[in-house]
Amino acid sequence: MTEHTVLLLEPNRAALKRAQDLIESLGHTAIGVNGVDTALHLVTTQQPSVVLASHPTQERVIARLRESGLGQTSLVVSLPAKVSQPQDIAEGLGADAFVVRPYRRETLASALHAALAIRHVRAHLVELAADLERERARLQRMGDVDPQTSFYHFEFFKRLLLFEILRAKRYGYELALCLVALDPLPGMDQIAPEARKDLESGVAVAIRGAIRDIDIPVHYSEGRYLVFLPHTDAKGAEMVGRRISQRIRRAIYRDGNITVSPAASIGIAGLRKGKGVSFSRLIKDAQAALRAAQLKGGNQVIARW
Repeated sequence: MTEHTVLLLEPNRAALKRAQDLIESLGHTAIGVNGVDTALHLVTTQQPSVVLASHPTQERVIARLRESGLGQTSLVVSLPAKVSQPQDIAEGLGADAFVVRPYRRETLASALHAALAIRHVRAHLVELAADLERERARLQRMGDVDPQTSFYHFEFFKRLLLFEILRAKRYGYELALCLVALDPLPGMDQIAPEARKDLESGVAVAIRGAIRDIDIPVHYSEGRYLVFLPHTDAKGAEMVGRRISQRIRRAIYRDGNITVSPAASIGIAGLRKGKGVSFSRLIKDAQAALRAAQLKGGNQVIARW
């Protein structure tokens, strides 16, 4: 077992001693911390694997840590016994996992396991983002990027997605695909070609503003875009789809006296953890989900998972 360092923000001495003993029995190092400044300093200088903070007594420290940035350090909050909806409280605090007091070895081990798994994924995403940035710069030099939208061409995306599907199957993580299609726009036939290019560029900006650095936007065809979402489950993909839809709707384009308010239909497909799917099946599922969104009148987000 790999030893990790856990910072403990627990003002109750008995509870702190109990947590330290349990964490050390799990093969990790536990360090008790007092005060927000000390916690911030240790997170910055030592970069512990996990911060375990008691709530509500350490709520101010938790907020400061989140504001200052935890980097790859995972946050676990401990909550009082019999608290209602502990998962909602933990999510509201921005925690990666939670444990309910009094501390028990099994529940603490489970929370630390989840937090360390998220830390591992987060580190992988940082590496992936750096790799993608280097690849993006290389592709721009080679001409694999659409000059109008700065999105990748479909042929590059196909090669990338085939590789990512194999990797997702091997390492057991989820991925998703959004297919975005602009809905028919009243008055679009009256807009000059130059203005249509501006519209396309504006939609691309809206899409890019709704996704993460590691997500891959692709110019699929006229008025259609693909967005590849690595390490994303169904719930996360639908959230991204709704964000894209909202950003596109907020954009307004004008050409003389003509005003165009775009909207988009979005179909989502994905690969569940431990399941198999081919490149063609993923594309077909996204297309089917898109058709369902369009048949509902457009301006819809439909997932087929």
